[in-house]
Order: sequence, then structure tokens, then C-alpha cells
Amino acid sequence: MRIAFITGSLEFGRNGVSDYTKSLINELRGVGHSCCCIALNDLWVDKDQSGICEVEGTMLCRLSNKITWDARIRRSHEFLNDFQPDFISLQFVGYAYHPRAFVYGLAVRIKSLLKGRKLHLMLHELWIGESTEYGLKDRLIGHFQKHSTLKMIRELHPDLIHTSNIIYQLLLQRNGIHAGILPLFGNIPILKNPDTYFLFKMLNESGLKIDTNKRKDFMLFGIFGTIHPQWNPEKLLSQLVNCSEDLKKTVVFISIGRIGAQGEKLWEMIGDSYSPKIRFIKLGEQSESRISHFLQLLDIGIATTPWALIEKSGSVAAMLDHGLPVLVTRNDWDLRQGKTPDPLRHPLLHRFDDNFITSMKVGILRAEPKSLLPDIAEKFINSLDGIHNNSMSLHR
Repeated sequence: MRIAFITGSLEFGRNGVSDYTKSLINELRGVGHSCCCIALNDLWVDKDQSGICEVEGTMLCRLSNKITWDARIRRSHEFLNDFQPDFISLQFVGYAYHPRAFVYGLAVRIKSLLKGRKLHLMLHELWIGESTEYGLKDRLIGHFQKHSTLKMIRELHPDLIHTSNIIYQLLLQRNGIHAGILPLFGNIPILKNPDTYFLFKMLNESGLKIDTNKRKDFMLFGIFGTIHPQWNPEKLLSQLVNCSEDLKKTVVFISIGRIGAQGEKLWEMIGDSYSPKIRFIKLGEQSESRISHFLQLLDIGIATTPWALIEKSGSVAAMLDHGLPVLVTRNDWDLRQGKTPDPLRHPLLHRFDDNFITSMKVGILRAEPKSLLPDIAEKFINSLDGIHNNSMSLHR
């Protein structure tokens, strides 16, 4: 099958949807499918950098947001006419096209690229304002996001729609739109034989005297990626202080990757409040290989995304792929209307409650690392095949 992906930007390592699309393309190409990708509103390239390039064998067309829409659509037409895809897959995030995710007019532009081609729509984001936590201002913004997004979907009339989680599926269903769930996979490739040396070296440089022989004296908790500003770890940290005394282990919190401006402030605050009873170490940005080793050497991962939306966290998907138990400490997101559904069950996902510390004392086991990417890529192709085969039957 020939599939052309469309994203907003394509800056690998800096944009979650870019990394998601790149990983999916590489997996699909590895099993014999042909793929290309257009960045239709690229915020990371200047006007004179717009154009076609090849990355890891895939042709990419990166179109700067600084050139006119007419020029971008014309160059996209030329690119697609050369490639001749069977399907176009729009990997949608509203903020990729407008600072407040008001995507009025986007459907008209994209529709001109279809020319009878089948359209798949992956909704990575919907709109804000559906939770009880939002005030009047955010609910008003969410109203226009919702109106413009639903208008876009109805104007495009996709042949197939996916989203990543049950909450979004429910919100779409309430508005008369059927979407299947295509779970996220981790964007960090799993490397075999994790290298303990690099992690122990960095921890020792940060003042933590740990090595292979002393590893059982420590309980390593890890945070990967952005720390959400609403994350409140006070109850967890207080219980861990007592638990560490019972277990006679040193509790260490380690962050890796970009934790964000608000995350930096929160990290500093909890460090001031709980050191030295709990050690806090920030490793910062690291290569994919080091992140993979890091995730395989921890005891427990910490999610700062709320329980209800845990399925849309790429960081959590990466931790689960690496066999790491993940503790979800936030339960502060509820729909304003109707019951809030739980995410799909996963044996490595643990919801923080009063029983968690008891479970931790008994021991929370890891699993063998296994990437979900091959299974999800197969599910994606099977979904496209179903639409393609039905269409062929109708035209016979």
C-alpha cells in the first residue's frame, strides 16, 4: 500500500507527532509498504528551507509556515502527484495549525489534496474545556476548538477515523462521529543489554554512591519527559519517606528529557521540601539509546498525566514498552458531563492509592521489554485494507 502522511511540522526529537509518524513510517516501510510525509505548516523551517528531503529512505516535503498557503498546497499537489498514494493519513493536532487550535479553513485546503484518494484521520488531540478543572475562559476557547475541529471532520468526511484513547472516542461519539482506537506506542527504540555503566556513572557524578553491588540498596523512580504543571506528588513523596525507612532503602527520583519550564520549578520545589530523605537527580536531554537503557534500569516509572488521559501519553507508552511498571498519581480529571470512563487495562499501569505502598513492599515486577509498534502498525494497515477492499467491492 502507498500512504502519504500529513502532519503540521516534522522536527524529530522536538515534536511528539513528528516522532510518532516517523516511527510508524519506518515500521510500515520495513514490512513492504511505501510511505512519504508532508509537513504542511512547519514551524521549524524557514521560508528558504522549504522543500523535499530524504530521511532514512523516506521522502519528506517540509513546507514552512512562512510561505503562503497557496504555495504550500501547490507544492503538496506536485509531491502527491509524483507519489500517487492510495491513502492520505492526516495526523491531526489543532495547535500545529493555529496558536489556539482554531482550525477554520484547514479542511478546504486539505480537501483539495485528496482528489478522490482515501483519507485516514488520526486525532491526537481534540479540544479543551471538557473537564471539571477548566474555568470559563478555557471552556470558551474549547468551544471554538470543538466547533472548528468538528467542522473540519465533517467537511473532510474521512473514510476512517482513529484516536488514541477512550475519552476522545466518547467525546467524538457524543457528537455523532465514530472513531476506532489506535493505541500509542513508545517512540524510543528498545535496545538490548542495557548499559548500567552510563547510568551509574551519571548518578555517581550527582553524588549518589551506587554501583552494581549496591543496587539493591536503592529504589529508583523515573520521570521521562514533560512534568505537567498540575502534578502534585506530595502524598506520594510523604508515603515514600516512611516506606524507605521500613525497607531500609534510599528512594531516588530521576528525571530524563525536557521536563518543561513549569516542571523545572516543580522539580526544584519538591527537591527543597524532601531532600535529603529523598534524592532528586535531573539528567536532562539524552540520546534515544541512553533513554532506552535508563527505562530498563529503573524500578518504577512515574506518570504526571491524569489517570483518565493516560492512554494519550507518549512518555507512558515508552515506559510500558520497556517493561517498566508505571505509577499514575493524578486522579484530578473528570468529564463535566457523564461518567468518566477508565482507560483500557494494562498489567503495568498502577493507580496510586493507599494500597500502593503495601504492594511496593511486596514487590512490583517489571515485564520483558516489547515494542507495541509492530502490532499497532499491523492494526493500522488492516483498518486501511478494510476500507480499501470495501471500496473495490462497491466499484465492481
